[in-house]
Amino acid sequence: MRLLFSLLAVCFAFVAQPSVAQTNATPPSPNVTYAPSHVAAARDTLSAMMIDSDALSQASLEAFRLLTPQFRGQIQASPLYAAMDAQRQQAMTDYINGFAQIAQVETMNGAPELLDRFAPRMAALFNERELIDIAAFMRTPSGRSFFLRSVLDGVRAEAPGGTPTTTQPTEAEAAEFARFGQTAGGIAMNQRDAQLSPLMREFGEAATGAPHISQRLQRDLCAIAGDQCPPPWRGN
Repeated sequence: MRLLFSLLAVCFAFVAQPSVAQTNATPPSPNVTYAPSHVAAARDTLSAMMIDSDALSQASLEAFRLLTPQFRGQIQASPLYAAMDAQRQQAMTDYINGFAQIAQVETMNGAPELLDRFAPRMAALFNERELIDIAAFMRTPSGRSFFLRSVLDGVRAEAPGGTPTTTQPTEAEAAEFARFGQTAGGIAMNQRDAQLSPLMREFGEAATGAPHISQRLQRDLCAIAGDQCPPPWRGN
């Protein structure tokens, strides 16, 4: 059960705001180097957690979808929107309403670079054997489904007016947790959740807050606004 709580903490931290999540993650020393196989195992584990589980794809879609009403309200209250004719106003509203899908694609486009960037920090937390165990667990049907479900619960809890919920494991998932908890990776993950959780938070923030996503948004809104596009948005 302790391992379950550790995994939930990691899932919540993936979507938490900086003021809520832990902030004690420390990047590895620049003087520390890891064997290529160690870094490769760390990258593979991150991929198993974030990509193969569909957690990053689904969480980014849900996060941007939940933020759409707030964002739409801000745009519609702006002087830029007020100065547009009705046709452009409708085009901008339609674009914002569908932006969650666009942002999801852009988030996933940036994922390979994030895996490369965060792999050394993952290697600083776990040895190769532990990483292999964690990746294997995350690729089991039980590990994948529970992690994805928990991440989405966390996203919805963080939304305006959201209510925190705790995903309960199925009988099959609980049995898989018990087996995983006996492995080197399961023991290590249980012991180091305080370090892994803020790392996952940073990964999630970096993924959904990447500059290329805001640049895509500004570029598309600028195309809709035409000659009314704010100068700072031009050129993105």
